[in-house]
Amino acid sequence: MTRQQETILAIIETSEDHLTADEIFTKARAVLPSIALATIYRNLSQLTKAGRIRRITMQRGPDRFDKTLARHEHLICTECGALSDAYLGDLQEFLSAKAGVTILDYEINMRYICQQCRQKRRK
Repeated sequence: MTRQQETILAIIETSEDHLTADEIFTKARAVLPSIALATIYRNLSQLTKAGRIRRITMQRGPDRFDKTLARHEHLICTECGALSDAYLGDLQEFLSAKAGVTILDYEINMRYICQQCRQKRRK
């Protein structure tokens, strides 16, 4: 693993949030001042393909990156874009039975309005 990949992976693994490539770039520059944004994107792609991280494709806004490889789903606030993990258990057998086919993999992103945004709406 290259120094750039180690740095990027460490940033993702120590973050409590699901970071964007730009956020990772900003943090990486503190450690590797000469790192380029293209290097971040290339290494994120390689780390995703290698199964070290997961890419979360966002409906609005840039993709985010996830350190948690265990099966889980995501809750995404439609107002502010807040992203959090949700653990519903392994739905593969259930989805396969409902669809009538063998599901190999799935990704579920559930949209909702978070508590902070609901409170803002009430004001």
